[in-house]
Amino acid sequence: LDSLREVGVARDATIYFQGVPILYTPWIDFPLGSRRKTGFLAPLVGTTNNSGFEVSLPFYWNIAPNRDYTLTTRLLAKRGVQFNNDARYLEPTFQGRLRADVLPHDRIADETRWAYSFQHSQLRTERLRGFINVQGVSDNNYFIDLSTKVAATSQTNLPREFGLTYN
Repeated sequence: LDSLREVGVARDATIYFQGVPILYTPWIDFPLGSRRKTGFLAPLVGTTNNSGFEVSLPFYWNIAPNRDYTLTTRLLAKRGVQFNNDARYLEPTFQGRLRADVLPHDRIADETRWAYSFQHSQLRTERLRGFINVQGVSDNNYFIDLSTKVAATSQTNLPREFGLTYN
């Protein structure tokens, strides 16, 4: 453990659950404090009727204390490889998030599938605030076929909002 750099390092590490080894790694480093760290996040494994066996491997990039980006590579056994992009920023007077997902060639639908979402809010003056919230998908069945969230599979309307408020 390196307290000055706030980093811990483990070699030949094994994680046990109920006395059963579930994860081994020859080397790993991790933050000791609350600071974020660039690197791979825990993979997700699952299966669905629409896409078959799935494995997702997210990579988190801590660009700055107020900016980050996550690229998740998602292997869908029946459909192909999807790339999920998620960028966030936070400043004193504005903040936002841009998400863009693309499946370059869906083997079942025989087409490129995509989704995007952009949200931004900004305080222009003490009383004037603006916001943007736009979302879109390539086709009506995108969420049914590719979502990992049950609530999203029944989503039918995507907002496209712009606004100014003055108090």
